[in-house]
Amino acid sequence: MGRRQCDHISADAVRDLLMLTSFRYTVLPSYVEERKAIKNETEIRGLRNAYLRDGAAYVRWLAWLDEKMQQGYEITEYEAAWRLTEYRRKNKHYMGLAYENISATGPNAALPHYTPHKSTALIIDRDTPYLNDSGGQYRDGTCDTTRTVHFGRPTTEQCEAYTRVLQGHTSSSSVYEGFAPLSWRGMREAVADKSGNKGLRDDATESVRGPVISGHDFSSKIVDQHAVAVAYHITTG
Repeated sequence: MGRRQCDHISADAVRDLLMLTSFRYTVLPSYVEERKAIKNETEIRGLRNAYLRDGAAYVRWLAWLDEKMQQGYEITEYEAAWRLTEYRRKNKHYMGLAYENISATGPNAALPHYTPHKSTALIIDRDTPYLNDSGGQYRDGTCDTTRTVHFGRPTTEQCEAYTRVLQGHTSSSSVYEGFAPLSWRGMREAVADKSGNKGLRDDATESVRGPVISGHDFSSKIVDQHAVAVAYHITTG
């Protein structure tokens, strides 16, 4: 019994326990996480096929949402999320959602992992950005797609913020180019953090606060696998 309980203690829990002692220790990269970061041919093929199906459903949903918004319909965050799930449900090998739809308009888009509820969901605002972060769970892969769109005429400030975040994501992606999976853990997270937030730091304003760039990865059967971690935060003002 004692051995089984020990096997289920996470590396973070062990580290926290060691911090309470006077022992000197070194935390090494997790071999399990490194191996999980390397996908075999079957997993890669499954992910590609799953994303083709999920992406097609996402585009159909975006076309539906854009048409309704242009026609003057009032669509709530909840209705948009429900409709997207219905498009995904029609896909082959669909097993459910990878996680609850994050469908958020205006100020709700700034809330981490916000989930709309039917009774309290806001109507999608045409004057502020709309965020959708969602994915389908399929037998051959797990999908995770995030898009930010605007159904009106975005302000100069909104365009600038969107561009800066895009620059951050592009910069973060370039950091990993040339790194083999086994060397990811050896790269200091601060490098990716500094690179990802550079554009925002170069033009930081009072409106840019808190976490602005996040990173995670996914597996063929589970989202947020965390084989690669990216630290994120920016302080301004």
